Amino acid sequence: MQQQDEFSYHSQRATHELDLGLTADSGAVARAHLQLASMHMERLRELGSDESAAGPSAAD
Repeated sequence: MQQQDEFSYHSQRATHELDLGLTADSGAVARAHLQLASMHMERLRELGSDESAAGPSAAD
């Protein structure tokens, strides 16, 4: 998966899981969705760090 595609995937999943977690009827269900959102956000952070570490030549 290309990095931009992976970034987009994790961004969409994080947003979706966050929405589900915030509207869940059960605390356990909310916690599960919020943990999944957190996992996807962590991956986004890693992808951003990878891009920053690679520097501007990575986009060429």
